[in-house]
Amino acid sequence: MGNENPLSNRNEAEKRKRLANFVKVLTGYFEKWKLVFPTHEISKEQLAVYLEALDDLSLLELLHGCREVIKTAANFPKPSEIIAAAKRVYEEPLSGPKLLEYQEISKEEREEALKATEAIKKALTAGSPAKPAPMKRIAHVTKSIEEQKEELRKRGYIQ
Repeated sequence: MGNENPLSNRNEAEKRKRLANFVKVLTGYFEKWKLVFPTHEISKEQLAVYLEALDDLSLLELLHGCREVIKTAANFPKPSEIIAAAKRVYEEPLSGPKLLEYQEISKEEREEALKATEAIKKALTAGSPAKPAPMKRIAHVTKSIEEQKEELRKRGYIQ
């Protein structure tokens, strides 16, 4: 094959599987983007161009790029925008809280805190132990439906 990367160590089955996964991801996102940009026409040729342009991305990078690009896209996303979005995902530091730094405490302080915790636990669990739920009695019905209705009428449950 003329345009195949000679350094590629993928066998044909792996290449087909990767291409199928890329097609599945891009087709899914094309359908979503079509909802946002309804005037943009989508063709098989366009999908082929996108596949070729995005070939350097891993499947995970493609997924992240496609998911992120729609957040800022003013028009139907172009391959370069998908690549840039994928890079942003991997270049941004984690947005979670910074690591907390606790000051060192002595062994005595730790033991005192553990005692206080135990006292709180005892206070919360003090009192009568939790009662188990009452067992439900299963009644075996020996009356007919009409007899049961009559009994419910007598008790005032039905008219």
